[in-house]
Amino acid sequence: MIYFFTGNDHKSLHKKKQDLLTALQQKQSEASIISLSGDDISEESLVTVLETQGLFVEKKIISFSQICNDKNIWEIVKKQLPAFEKNNNIILWSEIHNLPLMPLKKKIEKIQSFAQKTITLDKVIVSQKKESPNLFLFAEDFFTKNKKEVWTRLQKIREKEPDGDKPLNMLLWQNRAMLQVLNSQSVEESGLKPFVHKKAGHAVKIWGEEKTKNSLVSLVVIGREMRMNKKKGYNLLEEYILSR
Repeated sequence: MIYFFTGNDHKSLHKKKQDLLTALQQKQSEASIISLSGDDISEESLVTVLETQGLFVEKKIISFSQICNDKNIWEIVKKQLPAFEKNNNIILWSEIHNLPLMPLKKKIEKIQSFAQKTITLDKVIVSQKKESPNLFLFAEDFFTKNKKEVWTRLQKIREKEPDGDKPLNMLLWQNRAMLQVLNSQSVEESGLKPFVHKKAGHAVKIWGEEKTKNSLVSLVVIGREMRMNKKKGYNLLEEYILSR
């Protein structure tokens, strides 16, 4: 039995998956729990986890999460999709994303085609067209311009926006678009609109692959600190700009 969790509502999906896992553990206390995420996946580990259940082997509850976004890992997983379909264990598989259109789309549809139950939860995403042009330019400048220009752009936003949430979210949006360019071979595969793909691709060339990947981690950390103290929002962004 495969339960597949997907969508952009991270908190709700994580809770539903954990609630189901807890309920399954209570019903099948003899079952062993195995959890694998992207970093844990190899051909050997996947084959071992999915091997046919023997006569005296206890039932397993297998939890997979975020294993499709990496190209190399997806190639390993793709070879084992028939084994997923035939597997007799209980599988909880989650692919939680941030945008409705992304490189994961076709992979998600493939998994849904053989999952017995799919749980999809999406938050309503407000159109980015309603955002101030300064926010878009700030996000673009951050990855393509020098510190002074980016800092100046942030001050213009600061005059109109009460806290740092919006500029941070725009940076995250731009950074994820850049990652989608890195993780795809074409505009279609990226799930981005041609104009957005072109801009993000230009930013990747200037920023570089390694910094593009590392910057998402830094921005997420800033977001966590910002949630604890919103007043620090702009100071944290300014510090990050100056440390580039």
